[in-house]
Amino acid sequence: MRRRPTAGDLVVAALRGAPLPALPAAEWARVPEHAAGHRVVDPVHRALAAAGGAPPAVLADLATRRGRTAVAALGMARDLDVALAALAGAGVDALVLKGPVLARGWYDPPAPRPYGDLDLLVRPADLPVAVAALEAVPGTSLASSWDGLRRLGAGEVDLLLPGGTPLDLHWSLLFHPAWRRRMHLPTEPLLARAVALRVDGRDLRTLEVTDTLHHLALHASLGGGTRLVWYADLAAVVAHGPDWDALVARSRAARTGLAVGHALHRAQAWLGVPVPDGVVAALRAEGRGWARAGDLLDRVQPASAPAGAHGQAQRFVRSGRHRTGTSLGIWARDVARGALHREELRPGPSAATDREAYLAQAVAAASG
Repeated sequence: MRRRPTAGDLVVAALRGAPLPALPAAEWARVPEHAAGHRVVDPVHRALAAAGGAPPAVLADLATRRGRTAVAALGMARDLDVALAALAGAGVDALVLKGPVLARGWYDPPAPRPYGDLDLLVRPADLPVAVAALEAVPGTSLASSWDGLRRLGAGEVDLLLPGGTPLDLHWSLLFHPAWRRRMHLPTEPLLARAVALRVDGRDLRTLEVTDTLHHLALHASLGGGTRLVWYADLAAVVAHGPDWDALVARSRAARTGLAVGHALHRAQAWLGVPVPDGVVAALRAEGRGWARAGDLLDRVQPASAPAGAHGQAQRFVRSGRHRTGTSLGIWARDVARGALHREELRPGPSAATDREAYLAQAVAAASG
């Protein structure tokens, strides 16, 4: 018996640019929440408005959610300008990651792609100066604990900007020390290859296109691959013509091939993203067994599932590194102890020495 189409099927079809399935009334009601869970309200709303036939209440709900995203982005843009001005005044070179540069720079046309915080990348050696510059901005506060940051060895400092926007000030693209031991993604070459994108009338420095694709694919996998927006992001960046040979070479050098390859495989299979023949296979060449297992899990828990409903597939995806044995060991440890959490970063009492110890630890970790 043929399965009846679901809200998830419609959302995937909208992202692929495919004909939209006819839904029963109960499934139509689930479309806005399903799209919001995957953070793809804008493309789903545009597809439904263009196709016609959607219930007016569904279109109105999606339009309201799009409007909220646009309003939130305005406030975060103001906080971004404040942060960048403070860092520039201190002589700190900072790259804008994801967020506004993704939504307003790599997406063409610019889109109200939701994001809940800002991400900046600075040289590890510049971290003490960068933190001091931001702390000097009235209304900026630490959103975590210096003691927690030090104990966890976090690759970023979590701040709260004057307008209430969370800022992740990265000195590494890899948050956990365990990730940095298994993968090699130094900050300096990323800064050396950086480019400026014109975003809403101003130039924002960010990762160049191939590094952006590498970062977003890795981020999708380390996040468990639970949101379709991460694969839509890959589609937006692929449209700008990354250097595929460089992507394979950099992923191999960084030992991120399985993670990057699985994200691109999903983007291609689920959303029809045009990835050249042989790229995914080259990325996953050292972990074919792990890759086959991942493809099997994707058949069991497909793209149309609600965000966060991928269960063991989520745990599996975030464990992928560059070889099957390494990935299997990470997966087994994750199962045994549960997911990596950030409870240790919650604000709490910290001595002044914790701040200096963490900053010194970050500089030493990057240079070691």
